[in-house]
Amino acid sequence: MTIPPGAEALITLNEPIIKELDFNCTQGALRVSFRANTSIGRFWRLYLGNVPGFLPHETDKATFGNTWRVVLAENEDVLAQIGWKPTCVYEGFQQGDNVVTVARYTGGGGVLPAVFGNTAEDILPYLADGLARYTGWELVFTSGSSGTPGYACTQRPHLIISPCIAEVIARSGYSKEDVKRYLYEHARIPAWKFEQIERWRNLRETLCELVEVGLIPRQCCESTDPNRMVPIVCSPDDLLVTVSGDPLRNNSYVLISNGKLGYTTSKKITLPANWEQLLRGAKAR
Repeated sequence: MTIPPGAEALITLNEPIIKELDFNCTQGALRVSFRANTSIGRFWRLYLGNVPGFLPHETDKATFGNTWRVVLAENEDVLAQIGWKPTCVYEGFQQGDNVVTVARYTGGGGVLPAVFGNTAEDILPYLADGLARYTGWELVFTSGSSGTPGYACTQRPHLIISPCIAEVIARSGYSKEDVKRYLYEHARIPAWKFEQIERWRNLRETLCELVEVGLIPRQCCESTDPNRMVPIVCSPDDLLVTVSGDPLRNNSYVLISNGKLGYTTSKKITLPANWEQLLRGAKAR
């Protein structure tokens, strides 16, 4: 996966290796300080500089730049309690596989105010609004407006929700699949805003023109009303939903991607044959 200027890759981790190597998946899940999370994040930066030669003021041409220095580990204990599948399953792997997912994000932030409510119906509108508010120029990678069909439907926003939010949603009978479907249907923006972003990017296609050539879903042109609400992604499967963070805080976080310039990539981790021996030796030190 290439990492063009201006954004940064975040590594997301799933399954048994989280506990085996003591990755933090609770309070401060994206904070530097925890050895496993931080060591991998530090290695990633060293790798980028020393292997592909991604160097500041040379090949790294970020205007401002941002940096993830940690690994995001999903809280699989909570997933087991509420009956949700881990992120890796939606990326084509089996539950129980050790999987690393890498994606490039251009921005994002916390969904504010903190989420309140006793049911999924109370909470999900907050999350849908947060996804829509953080999505901007990246929409051109959803619509294929670059003129290249291969760019269509490649935006994959990543929603991170704390365990207590996930627990409330699950108690209301929602699976992760249900959450993703809800967000697809409700994390929407007016068609005029979508097309305005395209014009700012010096692109001129209307959403209905893009529908006609097959680059975006029919839902984007159900009418010609400029105030009609259109999806920010092409399908529910384009959304990543990960459970992590402080179990006692009702917060969520949104990360926005911009398509093929760092499209989400997941790989199964192949452990050495003597993994258990290596692990025991490392923990004995």
